[in-house]
Amino acid sequence: AVAAICAKKGRLTASESRECSATAVADFLNSFETEFGALDCQALTKDYESKSDEMYQNCSKIVAHAIELAESLLTASKAKTPN
Repeated sequence: AVAAICAKKGRLTASESRECSATAVADFLNSFETEFGALDCQALTKDYESKSDEMYQNCSKIVAHAIELAESLLTASKAKTPN
């Protein structure tokens, strides 16, 4: 999700500011951590047996939510910035 945000909000040349993508990534990470309580896989999967079906199902739900969150942030950002 962070790579997608950077692809949409990142700079095209080295002389451009990083602020737009940095802010968008920070917003995403803050929202994700608020929702799930952590950012790292070890913490996100601590309640599951390693490599179990349940762990993979949990990870799939987290990834799907991360995609929705990124889309939401990018859509909200696009609405604020006329192009």
